[in-house]
Amino acid sequence: MHTNLNPPPTRHSYRRQNAFWLSLAALLLLPLIVLVAYPKAAAPTLHARALLALTGGAIPQDSTPDAPPFTTDRLAIELTDVPAPPADRQLNAYLLKGATATGLLCRDLPVSNGGVNTNCDFPGQNLIRYDTLTFVQESSVFSSTLPTAALTYLRQALAEASGPPANLGYGIGLKTEAKLLADHAGFARDAANADNLAGAKRHTEHVLNILYGEADSRYGDQDNDGVATNPGDGYGLLVYRQKLYDAMQSAAEAGDATLNIQTRAAEVQTALSNIGNGNGDGAWADLFIEKAQALLAESDTAAAQTLAAQMAGLAMRIYQGEELNDNGEIEPIVGEGGAQTAWRYAQYAADYLTADGAGYVRYIDSGSSVSNDALRIKMSGLPAANAGEQYWVYLVGDDGSYFLAGAVDGANGALDATLSASGRNLAGAFNAARITVGYKIAEDMLPTTALGYLCTALDTAQGTPGETGYGVGLATQAQILAAHAGFARDSAQAGNLTSARQHAEHVLNILYGEADARYGDHDNDGLPTNPGDGYGLLAYRQQMDSTLTQAAESSDASDNIRTRVAQVQTALTNIGDGASGDPHWAALLIESSQGLLAAANATEAQTFGAQMAGLAGRIYRGEDLNDNGQIEPIQDEGGALVAFRYAQRAAEYFPQAVDAPVATATPSPSTPAASVTPETSPTSTT
Repeated sequence: MHTNLNPPPTRHSYRRQNAFWLSLAALLLLPLIVLVAYPKAAAPTLHARALLALTGGAIPQDSTPDAPPFTTDRLAIELTDVPAPPADRQLNAYLLKGATATGLLCRDLPVSNGGVNTNCDFPGQNLIRYDTLTFVQESSVFSSTLPTAALTYLRQALAEASGPPANLGYGIGLKTEAKLLADHAGFARDAANADNLAGAKRHTEHVLNILYGEADSRYGDQDNDGVATNPGDGYGLLVYRQKLYDAMQSAAEAGDATLNIQTRAAEVQTALSNIGNGNGDGAWADLFIEKAQALLAESDTAAAQTLAAQMAGLAMRIYQGEELNDNGEIEPIVGEGGAQTAWRYAQYAADYLTADGAGYVRYIDSGSSVSNDALRIKMSGLPAANAGEQYWVYLVGDDGSYFLAGAVDGANGALDATLSASGRNLAGAFNAARITVGYKIAEDMLPTTALGYLCTALDTAQGTPGETGYGVGLATQAQILAAHAGFARDSAQAGNLTSARQHAEHVLNILYGEADARYGDHDNDGLPTNPGDGYGLLAYRQQMDSTLTQAAESSDASDNIRTRVAQVQTALTNIGDGASGDPHWAALLIESSQGLLAAANATEAQTFGAQMAGLAGRIYRGEDLNDNGQIEPIQDEGGALVAFRYAQRAAEYFPQAVDAPVATATPSPSTPAASVTPETSPTSTT
């Protein structure tokens, strides 16, 4: 039976209800009255800038937790108070490396109720090598990728090729040797003008040997002073010229070559034909050799001066070319372009072009000794940036890594800028260009000095097998230790004392390492064996402790680094140093292992085997003593895995919010730019 607990309504209660509904109706009608009385306000647009209250962090972890290979290849991101990106923007995270600004992209981070909680996996990458984490709200407005097969040959021209000294790219070698040729032809001219015929002939030898290279039969002691000298690299300008010609031909003939590559290759070859092969084709190099040989045979200073002047002029043509048609530009046409023109148009072959071919991202030289170390960006018609936004220019590597070249301001969707890359040849490392529009919302950088020690712990360390980081080695050897302690236990339980002793030897030698005096043939079978890497778990433990102490004591160490290092060291203390009398796990494991080795039979060995397995498990995984469901870096709980994980936490990023646009009303609405479909990413996992 249902009982109504509410009393029946009275006349006064009906009046109160009517008054309530009338008031509610008035409130609902008020916005309509306002809309009629006042014109419609404009839609909000990104205009002002305000500081976000971003909180949370990002921790380098393993994509396969608690198991080898301990590569620190995952970034676990957990942030709150994150502004949701507009419909035509996405939130991306870039993990970058120092001044090179090269790194990894975690694309299209999901923002839910102001939070980001996701993992970004980068197989094969150790994230401890990076030091900057940047969050950008952006959308792609330009993307271009160079064709793979053709790019192989372009890189031979622009970056690296087998054969030349230091594997110099053919185009780099050509322009470098051509500059030397012009310099020394000028020196020969100056010496002749100073009536120094011997000096003129010495520099004439230089220019001929620069041209020929050491593999040419014509290379040698041209001035008959008893020694062949060459200020060049010995490969030969003419050899570089021919190799560049062939590489551009191969690029143009590649099955995926674009029209731009084919066109630029032909232009490069025209400039190279102006130089000639120096072997009877009548081009500039032939004429130059003719004048040089005549000067070497000349005994009259006045005649030598004329020849030297002709040499200098021809050398400048080979290097710079010659402007014949008075249009203010040295072009890749017959009789004009030389080595510089050939080099420049080889760079143009690697342009990242807009769909109409009018805009580009182009490799250029900044003027340093390194080629292709800057980008020239020129394009128009891009979606306009909102107030406070910039255009972000990236290069993408063959391995998917990103290089943040820089941010550019653009007016009305037009870009005209140059970005330097700090003396790095970009053409050899990247195959795609990408431009986005958006703004940085947060960033954090790890302290340089302290991070160096963290890298030694978590990535690479000198003196270890394979230069394994100390923490990686510790965790790996601890896993092997636990496995073989288990094998010893199982063998003893199966009544196989010989096998149990063999694995007890393994456990001891894994702990000690080959440099320890205690390492050896513990089971007396005539051969010391060790399934570990030979460095020793205890040695890894000691080196990790020492290295992290240096990290914590670095002048730039953060509070987080100092806190995490102390936690790691607590876990390392639980393991102990394995010295006799040490009350910690390693010394107890050594004692149990020695007990098994001395056991008279398998039954006696079973107790020691069980102790070994338990202690080795603690050294590897630790033990949850306080039953809170976690193995923590506290006394008698954390082991090698905890030490490794908390060392990773020392490299945690705490992104700090930066000025970011917020929505404010403007006098008139604007039409948003068309949304660009974001690229898919395999890296972000929730």
